[in-house]
Amino acid sequence: MASRRNLLATLFGGGIIGGAAVYALGRPESSNPVPNETPPTPTADETLPFSPQEVWTQFQASAKHDGISSTEQLHSESPERQWQRRFSSPSRSGLVATQNCLIEQRRDYLQALDKITGEVVWDAADTGVDEFSFLCDPVVHDESVIFAGRNSRTLDREVISLGASTGEIEWKKTLSSDDGGINGLTVDKSRICVLRKNYDTEEILITTLSTETQEIDWTHEVTAYDAVNRPVAISQDAIVFGGRQEYERTGTAPSESDSPGGVTALNPETGTVMWRKEVAGTQLPVTIYDNIVIVTPNFSFDTYAEIQQDGPYPLMGLQVATGEIIWQFEAQDIGASSPAVTPEHVYYGLSETLWAIDTTDGSLGWQTDVGRFVEASSPAVVGNLVLIGDLDFNHEESYVTAFNRMTGEKQWERAFDESQIRAVMSVDGAVFAKGETYHDEESETIRAFW
Repeated sequence: MASRRNLLATLFGGGIIGGAAVYALGRPESSNPVPNETPPTPTADETLPFSPQEVWTQFQASAKHDGISSTEQLHSESPERQWQRRFSSPSRSGLVATQNCLIEQRRDYLQALDKITGEVVWDAADTGVDEFSFLCDPVVHDESVIFAGRNSRTLDREVISLGASTGEIEWKKTLSSDDGGINGLTVDKSRICVLRKNYDTEEILITTLSTETQEIDWTHEVTAYDAVNRPVAISQDAIVFGGRQEYERTGTAPSESDSPGGVTALNPETGTVMWRKEVAGTQLPVTIYDNIVIVTPNFSFDTYAEIQQDGPYPLMGLQVATGEIIWQFEAQDIGASSPAVTPEHVYYGLSETLWAIDTTDGSLGWQTDVGRFVEASSPAVVGNLVLIGDLDFNHEESYVTAFNRMTGEKQWERAFDESQIRAVMSVDGAVFAKGETYHDEESETIRAFW
């Protein structure tokens, strides 16, 4: 077993994923064969090389949220299920990975699963960590797992770092004990960015802390929107977030002059506003890739038509320095997934169609009709493939499907018993996917393929 684990550790290395759950109801269903040591090599016309600019450390890819999952090819041209774990109810949160483990989140604590076997490695409830409510998706940073939420015992809003291999507390930072909640957490090489909201005053705050000292650098009060997308995207040039006005929740009626929402960029050093662009309400996290901010404007009650006079553009590219529109892609459907970005294409699901849009000018690369709704999970890029999960409204069966990322040709698909795939990601040649029963607290499953 030790020699086999060493081989798999060499093959799998470190990485990240998305999708989660916690309380295991059974053991893995199948054995774990050793994956192929030599990944399949695509022909020159099937793929183009690309290199992410930093290690992927959190859900929705790197700190810039560019959506790149892995430059490695899969260990098999047709990966098979190696293990699965079923849980009592959906957690509906992101999932990330350390070198050896998947980090999953329940509502009140974290748990680590072995990537190779799916067995529990550590449980934060057993390592002295208090129960938390309103936990944010955890982030892996270096050898630590960072998360934030409200301490159920003290009611403090805290940011906590755990040892990635042990789950033991490394440090703890208390932000406040007011009525606000911590809605989002982003980490880059030197900065922790926390999104908070006070549900009594409706005040929205973005606070940054040093990853080294945990001291607060600055706090920005968001004045534009009732809701801000989480997590907030970070690059060296800007901290960018999207938002929307929640008129239905507040019981007010928007006027023609009201903004339904849009995108705002902050100076990462000072927290001051660099620019704000009203491009209709955005309900998904924005994505930063090099000098382009990828946004997915959506219908925002009655004000969408006033803002989008020239047509429906559910995908836009903005200049990161100025917010000016570089390109916009027109489509009639709404309900997009968070996009994944490579130098060639922006991949995103819209209704039952997977789109590949040219990253530089917004022109159509290719489109394919999946036949099932594909906005439930973000696409994931691995080598020459783009992976997408889907949603079955009949509550019968959903799929993870792989397409050639340059041509859109379907390569393979794998069925899930659950009715929707909340997340599908790749780590060093393996595929991990989370499925759950749609609108039902009955079950959730994480599966591993290689």
